[in-house]
Amino acid sequence: MNKYLKYIIVFAITLSGCTDEEPKEVIVKDKAYYEANITRAINKNKDCKISIKFAIETKNELKYKAIKSDKECNIVYKILKEKQRKINEAKKVKESRLRRAELEVKRRKREANQIVEERIYNIDYQKNLSILKQLTYKEFLKAKGNCRAYSTFQETPKCKAYRNLIKLKKEEAINKILEKENLDKYKKEVCKTKYDGSLECSLFKEAFKRQILINVKKYDLDKKKLKKDFNDCYKNITNLKKSKKWDELREVERSLMCLSVLESTKKIQLFSFSKPLK
Repeated sequence: MNKYLKYIIVFAITLSGCTDEEPKEVIVKDKAYYEANITRAINKNKDCKISIKFAIETKNELKYKAIKSDKECNIVYKILKEKQRKINEAKKVKESRLRRAELEVKRRKREANQIVEERIYNIDYQKNLSILKQLTYKEFLKAKGNCRAYSTFQETPKCKAYRNLIKLKKEEAINKILEKENLDKYKKEVCKTKYDGSLECSLFKEAFKRQILINVKKYDLDKKKLKKDFNDCYKNITNLKKSKKWDELREVERSLMCLSVLESTKKIQLFSFSKPLK
């Protein structure tokens, strides 16, 4: 009897060992879990969407509310939404970098083209400058074309050269006139009448006025010369008036020397040749 009891006890112990199961590991499907298992999060989100769609189609309000408040469904939705946000943000950053890179390439290309265009422009400008410098003032003015005396938008090389030479060419023309020995004689050649508006006469008048001012400065430094020239003009004018030689009188009155001395004596309140200078 004891022998059978022993076998029964051993069998019972063995049987109890076979039937007892090991405790299974419980997986907590929280935010950390789904962040580490994105594929499962995507699948779970799909299941949640399908369930919501089915609840809407079957008009099962309770089922719909249950899914909308489901903790896992909300977790995966937020995780995937944040993931998509980061993807979109990264895409924007990448696109922005590409745009900046494209703009930089275009800028460099534009600058390179601009440098080439400026070189070509400057070469053409220097060429026109050289050609225009060799012209007389009259020829220079004829070469004006559509150019203006002031800077304009998209000014051509020729027009820029023309504009930069206007004052210089006019000054050259006036200086050439001032180099002539007898301005009174030259006046008869270029100014046919009192109201002559020709280019040559206009230039002469400017040169003539300038020469008067030059002479006045000389008279300021040489009073004896001023007195002599003034009295010479006075004598000539007085004699011509007496002899009634009116044409010759006008020439003398308008001569460079007489106009110069009269301009100089204005400083001492002597405005005419009515009396000699003492």
